[in-house]
Formats: sequence, C-alpha cells, structure tokens
Amino acid sequence: LFRSNTGEGTATPENNPSAFSKIVFGTDTNPAGAEHVLSQYNAMFDANGVPDSTRKLVLGDTLSKIFGLPA
Repeated sequence: LFRSNTGEGTATPENNPSAFSKIVFGTDTNPAGAEHVLSQYNAMFDANGVPDSTRKLVLGDTLSKIFGLPA
C-alpha cells in the first residue's frame, strides 16, 4: 500500500488513488460463512468511505484483470 514516486511497483489498478485498490477480497471460511465475511468487508468499506469503484476492484475486478478473466 506504500506510495512513492520511485516507479518500483507502486502503480495502482486503473490509476485508482485509493490504497484500498491494492487489496483483494479473500476468506478461508467455508462457503456457508462467506456471506457474513462479505458483510464485514462491506461494513469496513462503509466506515471508511470507500467508493463503489474501489469496492468493485477489491471484490473481484483486480483479480479478474490479473488472471485475464471477464469481470
């Protein structure tokens, strides 16, 4: 999440200025508990004023781009 002008891997997806754009959703809970974990992520997003565009990156768009999958 570190920012600098060194050009050493500090770029963010789609030049999104939010540090959250480098975070991806993940959980080791079983599928039955995934909805609860996702609600915790959404509560964190709400509490920190994370914009919808960044939420989409965290919840799948970043990994889709990395693996060349449709979003």
